[in-house]
Formats: sequence, C-alpha cells, structure tokens
Amino acid sequence: MKFGQDLHLYQVPEWEPHYLKYRNLKKLFKMAILKGSQLSTEPDFSELYACLTCDITALGKFHDDRYEVLRRKEAHFCTNYGIPLHASVISDVAKVDHYELEELLGVFLELREDFAKLQQFGRVNQEATSRIYSKVEKSKKSMSQSHHHGKSQRFKSQISRETQCLKEIERLDKLIKDISLAYFDTQSSSVRRSLRLMSICGRLCSIIDCTNAAYNSIRDDQASALTELLEQKGFISVALLPDLRLFLYSLLNFSITCQSRRCTAILVRRLLPKNGVIIDHNCLNHLISITGRSAVLANRIELRNDCPGIINSGIVETGTELFDLMLDHLGPNRKDVLHEEDALRRRPLHYGAQYGLIAICQSILDSLQKCDQDPFAAQKAIFSADSEGQTPLHYAVIRGHVAVTHLFLDVINELSQTNGEAINRSLRTVLSSLLLNALRSQNDDMVRLLLSSHTDVDHRSSSGESALYVAAEVGREDYVEMLLKIAPSRNTCVDASETEYGWTPLFIACVKGYLAVVELLLQAGADETIVDYLGWTAREHAAFRGHLPVAKRLAIGRNMECVGGPANTPFKVIGDSKNQIQPGYSYIIVNLGVMQKGQQATIVDLGPYFSKQNHDFRMDNRFSIEVSTQEESDSTHFVQLPILASMVNEPFVFPIKNPAAARIIINIFCATSTHGLKGTLIGSGVALLQENGSCFGARRESLVREHTVPILERETLNFIGTVTFTFVIAKPFLHLNNLPSISYPFEKMSFPQLVGHRGLGANIAARQHLQFGENTVESFLLAAKLGASFVEFDVQMTRDLVPVIYHDFSFSESGTDIPIHDLSFEQFMHASRTQTPRGDPVSVLGGADLPTALFEADRRSPRSQSLTRDRERGAREFQDRMKFTVDFVRKGFKQNTRGDFIQDSFATLEELLLELPKSISFNVEIKYPRVREAVNADVAPVSIELNTFIDTILDKIRRFGHGRTIIISSFTPEVCMLLAMKQQTYPVLFISNIGKRPMTDMEERTASLQVAVRFAKRWNLAGVVFESETLLLCLRLLTYVKRSGLICGSYGVLNNIPENVKLQLDAGLDLIIVDRVGLISKALNG
Repeated sequence: MKFGQDLHLYQVPEWEPHYLKYRNLKKLFKMAILKGSQLSTEPDFSELYACLTCDITALGKFHDDRYEVLRRKEAHFCTNYGIPLHASVISDVAKVDHYELEELLGVFLELREDFAKLQQFGRVNQEATSRIYSKVEKSKKSMSQSHHHGKSQRFKSQISRETQCLKEIERLDKLIKDISLAYFDTQSSSVRRSLRLMSICGRLCSIIDCTNAAYNSIRDDQASALTELLEQKGFISVALLPDLRLFLYSLLNFSITCQSRRCTAILVRRLLPKNGVIIDHNCLNHLISITGRSAVLANRIELRNDCPGIINSGIVETGTELFDLMLDHLGPNRKDVLHEEDALRRRPLHYGAQYGLIAICQSILDSLQKCDQDPFAAQKAIFSADSEGQTPLHYAVIRGHVAVTHLFLDVINELSQTNGEAINRSLRTVLSSLLLNALRSQNDDMVRLLLSSHTDVDHRSSSGESALYVAAEVGREDYVEMLLKIAPSRNTCVDASETEYGWTPLFIACVKGYLAVVELLLQAGADETIVDYLGWTAREHAAFRGHLPVAKRLAIGRNMECVGGPANTPFKVIGDSKNQIQPGYSYIIVNLGVMQKGQQATIVDLGPYFSKQNHDFRMDNRFSIEVSTQEESDSTHFVQLPILASMVNEPFVFPIKNPAAARIIINIFCATSTHGLKGTLIGSGVALLQENGSCFGARRESLVREHTVPILERETLNFIGTVTFTFVIAKPFLHLNNLPSISYPFEKMSFPQLVGHRGLGANIAARQHLQFGENTVESFLLAAKLGASFVEFDVQMTRDLVPVIYHDFSFSESGTDIPIHDLSFEQFMHASRTQTPRGDPVSVLGGADLPTALFEADRRSPRSQSLTRDRERGAREFQDRMKFTVDFVRKGFKQNTRGDFIQDSFATLEELLLELPKSISFNVEIKYPRVREAVNADVAPVSIELNTFIDTILDKIRRFGHGRTIIISSFTPEVCMLLAMKQQTYPVLFISNIGKRPMTDMEERTASLQVAVRFAKRWNLAGVVFESETLLLCLRLLTYVKRSGLICGSYGVLNNIPENVKLQLDAGLDLIIVDRVGLISKALNG
C-alpha cells in the first residue's frame, strides 16, 4: 500500500522514463479484473503480461547499458594509473602519493555511488515487478505454467543484475577502505611514489632514472628543479623524443593532480611546447575532474573531521587558475580541444557542469564565443549530449548547480534573442523536462530559475505528468502558486490529466491530502467533477484515504446514486479464517514500526553503522532485516531494506509454546555477491517481550506496545543501530470448544439493523430532549421499545476482573481521574449507590419478559422521579466533587449523573446478559484503554493484560449469552485481532474513527477507510463501522466496503438526522448506530 503513490520518492529523477511502468501495469490489472467481473469470467491478463515483458526488457537493456558505461569509465581511469582493470587491490597502496590517493578515493567513491544508484534502480523495479505478480496470483485460484516460468526467468535476470552490481560495490568498498587507511595514515613512511609516473616508467625504460627526481620536484612544486632536470645535457635526444613526449604528458597530469601551480605553468608554457607535446581535451577533463572531486571530498564530513587540513581549501581557485593557463596556451586551437569528446562522448563543459565549477564553465563558453566562427557554438556545446543522452545543462540541473544553470541560460538567451526561434524550441523542450526533475527534487532556487526562463509548463513527462501535477504531488503550494501565476500566459491547463490513471493535479493533491494545494487548484478553476479511469472522483479519493478536510472542501458531485466508481468494485468474498489459534500455541503478532502516526520512529535506524562508512548510505540497498523467535525454525520473516511501502496490514505472526519466555530476535544482514541477497550477518538484537510483566503486578501490562531493540555489531558488539516494532501476544481462550453454536447473526436478518448507541443514546450537554443515563438498563429497555433491534454498550473491567458497563476511561464520580481498571467492583458500585434514590429506580431486573418490563418502565412518570431538595443538594455536591476531573473540565458534565440526566444504577455485563430480554440483540463494544486516554488523564499507561481482559468478557458471554444475538466490536485493533484468533462464534466489527481521532491518537490502522477495510479483511473480521461523515461525503464508498465482502455500519451525531440515515440506508448500509432512537425509528417506519 502506498507503493505506487510514493514510487517517485525512490526513483532516480533523471532515470524516471526507464523504470517499470508500475502504475500502467496496475491499471491494466484492475481493468482486467473489472472486465472479468462484469462478464462473470476469469480475468484475462494477456495485455498485462505483454506490457510487463516489454517493460522488463527495456529496463534490462537500460541497466546493461549503464553498467557498461561505468565499466568503461573505470577502465579509462585505471589505464592512466597502471591499475589492473576492475582490481580490488592496489599493491603497496600505503606508498602511493597523497594527492593520487585523494584522486583515487574520489574516483572510486564516485563509481561506488554510481553502482549503488544502479542497484537501487534494480531494487525498485524488482519490488514493482513482484507486486504485480503478487496481485495477479491473489486474483486467481491457480496460475498457469507459463506464468510461473515467466516470473522465474524475470526474477533470475533481475537477481543476476543485482549480483553483478553487488560484486562491483564489494570490490570498490575494499579499494576505498584500503585507500582511506593509506590516505589518513600520517605516520606512514615519507617514501612515496606516483602510480601514474611508475606506469609510464614501466613502458619507458630510457627515462626511468629521472622519475624519482621529477616526482619530488613536482610534489614540492619546485619548477626550477624540474626545468633543470628536463633540460640537462644529454637528457633529450632524437631517439628518446617519443618517450619523452609521453613522459612529459604524464608529468603534466601528475602536476595537475598535485595542483602544483609553478610546475604546471612551466610545463605548459615552456617544456611541453619545446618538445612538441600537445595539450588535449583529456588534460582539461582531468584538471576539471580533479578540481571537482577534491571539492566534493572537502565537503564530506568524515574526511574533514578525521583529517583536517589535508585537502586544500583553495582547490577550486587553483584549479580554475590552471585551467585558464592551459586555455591561454592552446591559443586558436582551443575551440577544437573544447569540442573534442572522450570515450563517454563528454566534453570539458560536461565535467564543468557536473561538478558545478562555474568559473571553468564561464571560461569554456567565453572561449567558444571568441574563437569559434559558429555564432551558436556555445549554445551547441550546452546542448551536446554524451553517451547517456545527458547535456551539460542536464548535469547542471540534475546536480542542483543553480549558478551554472543560470550561466547557461544567460548564454543561450543572449543569442536566441536575434536568431533563436529554433533554439527557443529546443531550449523549451529540454528545460521543461528538467523542470520536472527540479520540482521532484524540491530545489527551490532551481525551480524559480527554470520558471523564469523559457520553460513550457504544459510539457508532459513520458507518463503525461505536467509540472503542475508534479508540484501538487510533492505538496508544495508555493510551487503550485508560481505555476498558476504564469498559467494564463503559458496556456497551462489546470485539468490536464496524466495518461495512466487519468488523474489531474487536483486528484493527486486529494490522494496525498494536501489541503492548501487543493485550495489553490480550486481557486484556479479545477474541475471537481472529472472522474478517473475507474470512475472515481477526487473527493472520493480524499475520503477513501482519510483526508476528510480535503474531501469536505470539494463538492459532492453530479451523481448521488451508488453506481460506478467505488460502487463498481468487483465483489470479493472473504475466505475461511486462517487466524485461529491452534491448540497448545500462543502467537506473537509483530508490526514493524509504530502504529501511532504522531510518533516519530524509524523502523530500522542504522545511522551509527553508516556513520563509519565513506559512501552515501541513502543509496545503499544491500541490507535486510530478519525477524524470528527461534522457537519455530520455519517461522522467520525476511524484509529487504529500505522498506518501500507501508506494512501496516502486513504483520508477522509467530507461533510460540511458552508466552512467558516470548522473545523476538532481530538480525541485520548485508547482501553479498557470494552469499546471495540475504548475505552475511552484521548485527543482532533481542527483545524480551515479557521482561516488564512483573513490574506491573499480576495480570497487568503496559499499554505501550512499541519496543525498540538496540542492534550490536557481530564482531565487536558495538552499537550500530535500532529496530522498532509493535507487538501483541495472543493466547488461547481456554473455553474455545465450549462456546455456543449459533447461526451467523446477520444471515436471517433483514437489513438494516437499528442500533441504540449506549442504549437510548450517548449523554450530551445539550438539553434539547429528555436524556436517560447512558449504558443503563433503563436506557436499553427504552431503546428496544422505541424500535432498536440492537443495543450497543461499552464494556470495561474493574481491577478484580468484573466486566462493567461504562464508557469513559476515568471514573470521575470518585472525584479523581482514576481509570476504571484501577477500581474494585465494590468501589465502582459504591459511587452508583450514592446517586441512586431509595428503592429501585426502574425495577426491571427481575427476569420479566420485555412487555412486562416496558410496562413497568412506562408506569414511572419522569416527574415522579424528581429529586427532593435534599437529593438535589446531594446531586450538586456530587457534581461539585467532579468539577476538577479531566472529563468534567473537558465536557462540562458527566454522563448518567443526577441533575443532568435521568440517572440509573451502573450495570455489569453479567446482569445485562441474564436480565435483559433475549429478544434484545447486543453489540458489545470492548473498551480497552488506549495510551492517549492515559496520557490525557496523566496516569500511568498500565492496564489489565489484554488476553485476560478479552477472555473474561468472552467467558461471561459464553456462560450467559445463550439464545441471544451478539456481535462484538472495538476501536482497538489489537482487541479485534485477538478476538478473531480466539473464537469464530461471534462476529467481530472493527470501529474506525477516521477524521475524528484526537491528534494524540492517530492509529495507523484506523487512518483511512482504505486501511480499515484492509485490516478487517486481513483478520477476517465481519465488517467495519465508520463515523458516518466519511460515508455521507461519498456514499459510493459504502458500496465499496460491502463489495469488499464486509458488513458496513456507521455511527456519529450525523446519524441523528433522518435524511442522513435514509441516504446511507438507500446506499445499502447494514448497521446504523444512533442516539435519537425514537426519532430515527419513526422516520424509517413512516
């Protein structure tokens, strides 16, 4: 989930056209499913397979081409240094010159990052391919042999390419490590050598004797000594002239490497011309690369901190000075040299742009304008493409070099004003493509610069995405505003849709939940009625993903009928449950990360480990995490890092036999070319899940289910990172086999079912109608009399394990914020008795049938229950006792208290099951405490152990619930998960509070209708109950829930409006939970 939405975050921007077209493939999958559903046939995936094959072939070719480019790049460099091709070791590296070590380090780090980028390209495509295959396999009961064969072959080729990259990365890592050790070893011998010069000497025996002297002269920048050496009598002869020229050329390159100004100057001005040595583009490219790489190395924190002062801080100034010196020496030939291409078809301007060396780029462009007869020579150089199709302008923008980009644009604009219609067209095409990269990278200065130039904001990417679409996708309202300001003059269409899903900028802003962007687009006239390829509106996408403020901002739409779009979702039947606990086992359920959105926690944080590495860890895809218990050998879960999609509804379930010794083992692996994708173990950690159990007392546990495990390095036991996960342990319900055998409660019922919320309704501050105390027997009986087929009530538990009917977390009646689970049953009931007048308030607990009970309830006039003055005073004193409690301060009242409501005694679950007529069906909501409730009440987040809590309630239902229709529900995901595992008798409904959760209770599994439905399907729940606002905003989503194979219910204050209830019922709602039972029942029954 969210993989497709966030795919752009993991892509290399400049390679975007070459990735697997995941969204298009997903579209083809959905269309095949939809068509098969409409025709009642098996889906035909032939078009999907054809496109998948084409995409995989194309990305494979791109990968192979890029791999060969990098190999050629390394081969060209190694040849100059006499290093064997693709070596993993440099002999006697500790004796190599410091300046050459710096260049070697820069080159190999650059190569390593390039190979890591290529590996990441493969990883993202492999994930996308795997997800497409998984979708196809889940949609069919059996797959053809050709499917399995094609999948196997494609994954083999992808693994082969990944192994190829791993070999290169491992080899380069070894080189980098050895070079780094030698480079930072300031205590090593002062005797050094130049690999470049030694390489030449190996081929030119005639001049070997002077190599050391030349090396020392250049190393110390002693121009006079170098001149004396090279001009000594007898050194130069006609026979040695070819060797001498090669030697001098190598001396120049070594002098450039050392940044020796005086030696470089004497070589360029005197010694090379004197012996007929020509400076070519390779010398210029070498100088530019040395300058650029050294500047990059100087910015690496680890280098700057570990070895201050080694890298010359003035490297760029020195490099620019030497470059100008060499250009001046070239004279009229400079234009030819500047136009020459190397093995990668790159010119000096490519390298200048790549490293952001503005002064060097300026010199190149000035030289071309002065020396080349072609007036457009500078512009052509800026647009010249290398073997990868990248121009200097591309490199400047992609690498984020704003100043160089500005320079290029100024040069282009200068001449295009007079002769430039063709140039303008070419420029607009290039700039418009680059603008999309800048927008995705969110480089503010670059975006502003490109927008102020010749950019065509109507330009589309290969998938039809416009600049406005990308700006909306990254959620930058400032970008959107800038684009919309220039739209009238650039004929930008705010409703331009991309080609895969038919989404406009408004759609993607709604999908992402960017309200500010939505506001801007609507003000610009964005059409809210457009539908995508599946018939969904932007409003429905927002509501579907839980972005209710966004959904409410948009109009309802032209079609209120529950057809098309979400209502057209192919019907899915939930299969038999595979969650049931097996005899003799408990289960650990683990979710990676935290399940609360408000918490900032990285699932896997290997920052301490990566801080010791030289490379950019953000590009490292070699690592993976293994989660196990070591109790069952086949119960191990393996996840490759980084995790590219949400795993909220992809928990790991581990069977265990001894929950008291429950533990989770975390292993971190690094993939290698020899050990496969799993690789070698680099670190481990262990979490003892019950380690704090004894701290809280018997049958108690922490409400905080997140656990962060420190990871220790395998060899040294040094701390290298952390892994965070959320867990719950499911234990078997001992009386599982003794549960009553009942029919599924909805099979014989005619929908919809009217459910009385907490009986006759939740108590509220408003005095618009007579209110009976919520969650009381009197309220339940009256709700049934007024037409409710179900009554819903909240079950909590006292510390002595008595299930009681009560809603709030804190027992304010005590005058404190003490939680219900910290009270004894006697303490709980004592507060009830202090409010109850003498005699039974409504004597209906004697086992009477419903007519008799209701008759007794009707006999009692509300006026006859009015308080005496003493009791009125007592009620005021009771309320005065509560006025400083959290609930009372927040709401200004307390439910079911005399003086505000017609109060009745507190009840227990057992009493309700025994005494209320069996014709009243129950919706038992299990109110297990939540962390945010404890935080709000400023009490410890500790409660009754969850299994004990649930088992005690189940046992009461088992013993006393015979002959009654009962469903169980909860807002707490863990409660629903354990109910689904412990029993299959009573249907379980998950209650989602989409859009209504407090900021401190942003539970991931209730974050949206989309997530809630998937959670219910994952755990084979009977259905989901939503806050009605979501469904009323987009009624077709209600049908989506039902067609997903789930019962759909709703609750909330909007359900007290008859018109809202009728709309939902007409759309097919199954359960309607209301407060105004009489009003709604009357409206429904005419």
